[in-house]
Order: sequence, then structure tokens, then C-alpha cells
Amino acid sequence: MHFLTRRIEAFHRGVTLIELLFVCGFFAMVLTMFLVLMGRTVTSQQQLDRVTTAAVNLEVGRLKLTELLGRSRLVAPVFAPVVPPTPGPGPSNRLTLTLFAVDTTGEPLLDALGQPQLGNTVDVELDANNNLVYTDGAQNHLLAPLGGNALFEVERLSLSRIRVRLEVDGHEKTRRSLVFEAAVP
Repeated sequence: MHFLTRRIEAFHRGVTLIELLFVCGFFAMVLTMFLVLMGRTVTSQQQLDRVTTAAVNLEVGRLKLTELLGRSRLVAPVFAPVVPPTPGPGPSNRLTLTLFAVDTTGEPLLDALGQPQLGNTVDVELDANNNLVYTDGAQNHLLAPLGGNALFEVERLSLSRIRVRLEVDGHEKTRRSLVFEAAVP
């Protein structure tokens, strides 16, 4: 009974300043740890978003460029001009294609020999905003939004094959790149 009486007296007496400061300090420490962990989580999520966006943009660029190559014919050589002291032609940052002419349903128009008829000539390159586009006359058509510090290079391997290199910023100082080969008619 004596113990119960002391508890009731302590309850009526309240808390001391030392106890209150201890609880406030402990709460501040827990809150600080929580905020630090939340900050790290948000930073990690932002880095993951940048990496995922970069990877998706590279893959979209590859798929759309491959689809464009399938409905066009390579026109001009894809070699950059030789710049001394480079021993040979290097990759180009522009690809010139002639699209196949299509009817209203999107099917290619064929000539008497069953070959696709040629239509407009387009240039595939990076625009001022580092988006991979093809220019049809004065109109740009978006293939993929690559973003800042993007790189687009094309190198001819043979008469019917080219190698394409797309590169974008991932996170921090890491760059993501995608290199693929494609057949051109």
C-alpha cells in the first residue's frame, strides 16, 4: 500500500524539469535521425529515378530509331569528316535517310518491281535540347528525349550495317550508353 501511495503522490506532484528536458532531448534525437534517414531515402529515390529515366530513354531511342531504319533507305555516307591527326573517318552525329512513301493506311507504296517507292529525305540528329529527332523538311519529329549532355553517333560498318551509339547522363558522374547495330536496306 505504501508503494501505491507514493505513486499517487508522484502523479500529483508532476514531472521535474530534468525529466522534461531528458524527454525533449530524446525526442529531438529520434526526430533528427528520422529526418536524416528520410533525406537519404529521397536522394536515393531521385538517383534511381534519373537512372531509370536514362535507361528508358535510351531504349525508346533504340526502338524508334530501329523502326525508322526499317521504313527507310540510307542515303548519304555516315562518316564524319577526317580531322587531323585522326587516321580515318570517325563516327558521325547525323544520319540521312530516305523514307519509303506510304499510302493513307501507312502501308509502303510499291513500284512495278515490288520495291518500295522512295519519299522524303530526313536527317536524324540531336536537336538543341538534346532530343533525338528526325527532321522532315522544317518539321522535327521526336524519337526520344535524351536530355542534357546526350551523345548520338553513327558509324557505317558495311554497305548494309551501321553501329549506333546513344549516351546520356545517368546519376552523379556515371553515363549510361547503349550501342547497337542495325541493318539498313
